[in-house]
Amino acid sequence: MDIRSCVHHKTKRFNYEVCTTHLTHHFRHKEIYQQIPGIDLEKLKRVNSTREFDDVISRVVLKIETLEQLYDDMGCRDMVHQIAIPTLFLNALDDPISSQDAIPTQKIKNNPNCILATTERGGHVAWIDGLLPLGPSWMEETCMQYCRSLLECNKSR
Repeated sequence: MDIRSCVHHKTKRFNYEVCTTHLTHHFRHKEIYQQIPGIDLEKLKRVNSTREFDDVISRVVLKIETLEQLYDDMGCRDMVHQIAIPTLFLNALDDPISSQDAIPTQKIKNNPNCILATTERGGHVAWIDGLLPLGPSWMEETCMQYCRSLLECNKSR
């Protein structure tokens, strides 16, 4: 995934309201943040976006020099060509965080070890099934079927 693209996508109005606003109500956890070396609590008070949160918290906790380096390190966009074992990429096209333009589609297609499956709907890690979604989701079932298939292939070798 291209994490920069995901962060940019979250600045769109709906995604901002749903994701960014929720993620930046962080200061209620001040007692945790003040225990982390290098966190600037004054900057934290002024954080208004996921990008700012990543700069003030994520980058510092992970000891990464720049925000750009953080996003490069978090995503798989530049590493898809190195995948040497069968890997399933599963993404809903309506995902409010991991948007369609964040999927390294061509790089996945170019690697014979990768499969890209997309669905029109599913949200972010959701694919909830049924009126009362109490059991496993469609995503869980799909991933487990993929794993079972890989195990079957390995047995027959």
